[in-house]
Amino acid sequence: MVKSGAPEGSCAGTAGSRQGWRVRARTCERGTALVELALIMPILAMIVFSSIDLGRTASYQNRMSNAAREGAAVAQFTPKAVNSGCNGDRNIVDRVRKQNASLAQMTGYTVTVAKKNTSTGVLTTYTGCTATTPTLTFAPGDRIVITVSADLKMSGPVSVAVIGNTAHLRRSAELVVQG
Repeated sequence: MVKSGAPEGSCAGTAGSRQGWRVRARTCERGTALVELALIMPILAMIVFSSIDLGRTASYQNRMSNAAREGAAVAQFTPKAVNSGCNGDRNIVDRVRKQNASLAQMTGYTVTVAKKNTSTGVLTTYTGCTATTPTLTFAPGDRIVITVSADLKMSGPVSVAVIGNTAHLRRSAELVVQG
């Protein structure tokens, strides 16, 4: 058998033997899978982290919608009881916070209550308790909008590139005051 002068285990084998080609093919492809994995791994990581961000965003928006609806359920019958401590625990802010306590820990978390002018669509934000807001009147049929908002920090590189470091999430529930 004639040696080619190449080191043993290298891709250069014997030129005349059919078996030499098989050995060369196997030894030449030994690190190929690892190189392919190294090339594709950053792309896979970006897709995975962006998918996680998308799932987190959808989850938080769903939780915020539920919290806004819970606040709307209280505002339907006691629309002036907005602030924490008003009317015991039957106020809008406390009810929203109890619906999902982890939302209140988020950066930029706010609960806004506004009376909607049905003819113009203009929202008038208000706070307070029943006794401390005598100038604001409500009649059956008036519309109130409860808005819950918070900031969600993004972690995926694609999410950060598209949305930014922080996504400002906002969900609202509109209700009609009952008599």
